[in-house]
Amino acid sequence: MSYEGNKADIIELWNEIKPKLKRDLEQAEIIDRTLAEMFGAYESGDVQGGRNVAWALYNMNVKKLR
Repeated sequence: MSYEGNKADIIELWNEIKPKLKRDLEQAEIIDRTLAEMFGAYESGDVQGGRNVAWALYNMNVKKLR
């Protein structure tokens, strides 16, 4: 799968999840900024930076958002 395909999948999934959040709105804004940072890093050619941000996002424990 290509970067564009992965990015589209991530954005689509986040766009489905975000409107359902009722309590963790502040955390949702942080995730928005983190996703933008991750995509920006990849698109500027900073693959390692993009990976680091992706790992940080993974470690945010987003499965517990409500």
